[in-house]
Parts: sequence; structure tokens; C-alpha cells
Amino acid sequence: MARKSMNIVDVVAWVETTGKAIRGRRVSNIYYTREENMLLIKLQGTDKILVAEGGRRLHLSQRVRPPQEYKPYPLVVLARKHLRGSRVEDVRLVGEDRVVEIKFSKGPSIIVELVPRGVIALVSSEGLILAADKTLKVKDRVIRPKAPYTPPPPRASLQARVCLEKRQPERDEIAQCIAKGKDVVRGLVRGCGVPGEVAEEALYRAGIPPSTPPSEIEDPDLLGEILLELCKESLQGKGYVVLRGGAPLEASPFHPRRFSEEDYTIRITPSLDDALDLLFAGSTTPTTSRGTTKEEGELARLMESIRRAEERAEEYRRAAETLRKAAVSVSMKYQVIEEILRRASRGEVVKVNGFEVIPHGKTLIVRIAGISLEIPKGSTSERLVVELYKKAGELDSKAERALQVRGEIRERLEELRLKAAAREIAEKVKRRRKCWFERFHWTITRGGLLAVGGRDASQNEAVVKKYLSRGDIFLHANIHGAPAVVLKGGERAGEEDIFDAAVLTAAYSKAWKAGLGSVEVYWVKADQVSFSPPSGEYLAKGGIMVYGRKNFLPRPVPVRLALGIALDSEGIPLPVQGSREAVEKWSLAYVILAPGDMKKEEAAEEVRKALAKVLGKEGAPLVYAVPNHEIMPRIPGRSRVVGVYKGRGEGVDCEALVASQPLTGEANSSRG
Repeated sequence: MARKSMNIVDVVAWVETTGKAIRGRRVSNIYYTREENMLLIKLQGTDKILVAEGGRRLHLSQRVRPPQEYKPYPLVVLARKHLRGSRVEDVRLVGEDRVVEIKFSKGPSIIVELVPRGVIALVSSEGLILAADKTLKVKDRVIRPKAPYTPPPPRASLQARVCLEKRQPERDEIAQCIAKGKDVVRGLVRGCGVPGEVAEEALYRAGIPPSTPPSEIEDPDLLGEILLELCKESLQGKGYVVLRGGAPLEASPFHPRRFSEEDYTIRITPSLDDALDLLFAGSTTPTTSRGTTKEEGELARLMESIRRAEERAEEYRRAAETLRKAAVSVSMKYQVIEEILRRASRGEVVKVNGFEVIPHGKTLIVRIAGISLEIPKGSTSERLVVELYKKAGELDSKAERALQVRGEIRERLEELRLKAAAREIAEKVKRRRKCWFERFHWTITRGGLLAVGGRDASQNEAVVKKYLSRGDIFLHANIHGAPAVVLKGGERAGEEDIFDAAVLTAAYSKAWKAGLGSVEVYWVKADQVSFSPPSGEYLAKGGIMVYGRKNFLPRPVPVRLALGIALDSEGIPLPVQGSREAVEKWSLAYVILAPGDMKKEEAAEEVRKALAKVLGKEGAPLVYAVPNHEIMPRIPGRSRVVGVYKGRGEGVDCEALVASQPLTGEANSSRG
């Protein structure tokens, strides 16, 4: 898991290097982002921004950029008032903990607390809080304007003293510290105040397993010497980033040797700031010093990770083959090998033709072609052959794991590429001009006729008043609360077209909410529809009177809806809905929806996933380019997906469709 905040070694190293380097620089401007709780200070003479985030980080950044919109939060207003134009006078550690004070020439200071629940405070020269990024009230201090600033309770840290005083701790001092833990690593962390990652590095360099009991540590001085060595190395100004699969896991001011090059990449940066900037890049504005996007940087890192995984796999396979050849050679020269092993077991280092055996305690280290393995003293050539084949098998397994990692990285790479392609298409979707009928429920029948239905009482009235004309037919489900549907040119329509239009009024009726399997639907001619009730009767808003004989469809219409993605005449995706037969004709892919338990939001996401899956890598970006908020209005209510299918993809030409439909009144405009 990637590190979440700077540790005490990072903080001391930053204060001693960057903190000294920014002294004398003038403040150009100050910004604040509420979402990330970051105070950003722009300094003259550098294109980097000083980023302060309470409880987390303090460093110069090339990736974070000031917000475009200024919001007058008290912290930034007062910081600008007091500090703009002043110079950085000093940067120092407050006590021995992760609290940094930045003093300015005009009086007030900015205090950045990098401890848990840490705050950023603007503090006057008298020690009063002028503003802070948050208020805080705990038993030992209060953070609010006009209150005296009190730092967090001090935490005893042997590590901080080692770094600040640049001296090696006494033998007894470190022995007493590590004795406070169940094992040596917990003793260093809890007893000595050493950050976990620093403790692990120190133990690795000392050759001590982390689980070793403190009582078994024979030379505490060695640990003290290494802790001082790490502090001194931290002040050299460089930064180191540990990456796995292209993703940064850790940044430190010293070289983290405990990470194997087989599984991790160590990137050396010119400064600790650059290393921290890369580590925390996931939560910053995605612009870099080269002007590339965060996504492009991630793509490049993933490509590099795939390359390294392939290289490692090939290296493991070559090494395994070398060991198998060595095993064959040992079998053929077993008498010579037996003599070499006997000599080595007596304490002699033996080197013969690229074959080296080194005594090591109770074992022998055997090196062949740069590959090492360990066997017990007194082993025979047969035992060596077994170990060679065993080591070769382990290397084969590592090669397989490397290829497995490569596969996982490729999946992530494809996911990023899909998102990039979808984002590009989504811009076209946003700019697409919609036809007038898209603000209603609508469908295109198999015969190419347009059917529109109201989404509410007002739209029901508008559909009939504006768009029902001679030659059209009116459809309605035989249930209260169904939409009024107009099928343009319906009097010349066949049974299939009428059924396709009937699906609209059935699916978007209250039959869906009731969970009915089907509902009766009827149709009438345009001149049978009126907004005038019989004499003495009242007609509610949206109510429509139908006079004369109703033509019921031969069979009840199933309460089902097909929902798919089609392309318009310009190749831009849009959602289409209606009967299965109609949607199958027009769409690239479609689902069949039925009444169910999923909310509209959940169903919309499920629909997109199902359509993307059936269309594969090439078609998935078209689906993901259509946002959920465009799909949700097409879903009648709580739903379930009962099937997903590929369509014939004949597409929808809105302009041609509108031009072919006889409209009346305001409907004569093709665009709404």
C-alpha cells in the first residue's frame, strides 16, 4: 500500500535541504483548495508551487497548479493580506515532531502540522492564530482564530534526535528502546519512534529479521550506526521512489535497498521534492511539468511496467535453463564435483571453471553463472543436482508470475485506453444537437415511423396538442397512469409498427411499477381524440377524451422494454428504446429490461456494463461515452436486465426521420 504521509526523516531532510534553499524567496501569491485542504504558495524564482497539506505533506510540486476559481476562505484571504510580497526568513522544525514553521519577513508564520489530524495555521508574531484550515478542540489544545497556538503534544523520538543532532545513539539507549517491543521491528517503531519503513530498512541493512526478539540482538550499536547512516544519507538532497507495476508506493530521501529489483523499480529523482511529488500525484491536479496529462503519464508507466515484466520473465527463463544445463554438467562430472564439495565443507573457497563454492556457517553457497543457491555442508553431487533443478523450477515460477503481472497490467492499460477513447466520444455526445422528439419518450418502429409519448401529464397534453395530426393514430394502455403516444403516419402503419408504438405506452405505464407481465393497449384515429369532456363532466390536467370505438391490439402487450445504443448519421452514439424487434434493427447492441429491484441509477450502470461487454474493446467506448443521466430517463422504473444482445446497427438519422413525418403547428420545426 502506498504511503499516506511524510515521516520524521522526510520532514527533517526537507527542512534541511529545500527549507534552506527557499530562504530569501519572495511570496508571489497564495491559494487554497477546500476540496484537498491544500495551501499553495507561489514563490518567485521557481516554476514549482510550495504545497502544504495538513497531516500529509509539505514540498515543492510541479504537478499541483493553483485553482482557476478564487474563493475567499479566511485562511487564504488573511495569508494574502499579511504575506504577499514578503520573503521566507526561516524554515524550522517545531520540537522533535513533524511540525514545520515557515517564518516570513512581514511578521506572521505559517505552521504546517504533518502529524495525524494536523492543521495548517497562520500564526501572528505574538503566537495567536489568525486563521486555520480547520477548527479543532481536544483536551490539550484548541485551534481557532484569536486563540494562542499550541503545537501537538510532543512525541519522544529517538529517530528525530539522531537526525537533528547527527549523532549515533548510545548502546544502552537503543537497547532500552527496542526492549519495549515484542520483536525488534516493533521495538524500533514503538520504543524508539522510528517510522515503520525506516525501521524495516535499518533491519534489512543490518541483516536482522524483523521478527527477532529484542533479547537476541547482540549488537545494538549496529542499529544505532545504521539509523545515523540513514539520516546522513537523507541530507544528500536526492529522492528515491519505489514503484510497483508503474504505481508509486513509497518515496524517501535515502536509497531503499530492501525492495528487490525483481518486483520493484527504484527511480532516483534530483530532489526529495520530486520524489514526494510523484508519490502524492494521485491526489493532485493532473498537469505535469512537461504538460502531459495524468492519464498519459499513467499510460507511459504501464507500458514501461509491461516491458520490465517481459524482461524479468525472459531473465528468469534464461537463468532456469542455465541451471538445468549446470545440473546435467554436474551429473556428468560427479566425481570432480564431489571433491569440490568436500574441500568446501572443510572451509576452503573453491573456484573451478565458473563454478564457485563458498563456505558459509553450516551451509555452502554455490554460484554458477551468476546464480547462487545454498546447500548444507557435506552435501553430495546428487543433492546439488536436486537443488539445481529445484532452483530452476522456482525461477520458472517467477517467470510465470512476471507474465501474470504483465497480463494484469495490460488489463489496466486497456481500461485506461477505453476511458480515453470514451472521453473523446463523450465530447461529441455533449455537442450533439438533439431532435425535438428526444425530450419525450420515443421510438422508431420497424417500418421507420416515429412514435412519441409524454413523460408526465404536461407532456401528454403537449404530445397530443402539438404533434397529433390527421393521418396519425393515438395509443394508450388500458390502465390509469399510462403515457399518451402518437404514432406519426399511423393510419398507413401495419400491425408491426402499431405494436412497436404500443410498447412505449405499456412500458412507461404504471403496469411497470405494479410488476404486471402485460397490459392491454388500444389505438384510435386522430379525430377521435379531444380535450373537451362531455357536457357536465370535468377533465383533469393532462386528461384526454377518446370518442368512438377503441381498437384493441389482438394480444396484451408485454411489459418489457428494449434499450440499446445506436449511431446517428454522424456516427455519434445515442440511446434508443422500444420493442425488441425495432431496437434490434437500429442499435449496435441492446438489453431487454423487465420490472425488477434495481434503482434507475443501478440499472443504468448495469445496462452500460452489459452493452460494453457484448460490443467488446472496439465498441465499448461508444457505450461509455453516453452518460448515465442520458440512459436513466429511458428506464421506466425499478428494473432488471433479462438479456443482452447484439443489434443490426442500421443507425438513426434524426434529420431524415423528422423530414419524413407530417407535423402540425409548432412541430413543423425539426429542432426543439
